[in-house]
Amino acid sequence: MPATLVVPAAGKDKGPFLNCAKQVLQDCYAGDGVIFTAFSQQGTNGTVKFAAATNPPKGGSSDYVTEMRRATDYIVLSHMGELDGPILYNDGHTDGLLDMQPWACVPGDPDQLQMPGIIHWTTTGVSRTNKVRIMLFGCDSGITYGKAVCKSSRSVTYGFKDACPSAIPDFSVKAVKSIQAGRPQHGLGRFDP
Repeated sequence: MPATLVVPAAGKDKGPFLNCAKQVLQDCYAGDGVIFTAFSQQGTNGTVKFAAATNPPKGGSSDYVTEMRRATDYIVLSHMGELDGPILYNDGHTDGLLDMQPWACVPGDPDQLQMPGIIHWTTTGVSRTNKVRIMLFGCDSGITYGKAVCKSSRSVTYGFKDACPSAIPDFSVKAVKSIQAGRPQHGLGRFDP
């Protein structure tokens, strides 16, 4: 059961998120997967670059699209918001929302993602031959944003209904294992397509 894990490439907590992702990959997937850093390019209105942060397993690839399609679990570990998704740029240092949170909901319409979010989550959930389970590990990701991701990806999506310490390895490992066991821990919301 391979996994693709995505963490921010920038921001004050990029190190803790990466370390946490490494622990999740090892403890929950026995290293079968790749961690990618994601960097929202300032001034591009939603363009995100991905770079492999770990070596691929035997038979795997360091190409983001290849690994994303191979994975059965797609996990994002990042600061998030109820409506605007993962923060992939230094918070507070951008010209616009899509520079900081490129996969955000439409302002005033929390059930609809903006175009970069639709493209990302549809690609993640639909452009594959297997099914994928999406895990959004960031504060408030399991309220409105998780529902919008599920709608676009057409995939089972999990997220936290409140604040959560998703950069703490023990916390995130426990959360992933609870989802894998079919008994999501308290505080996790589940959305079905």
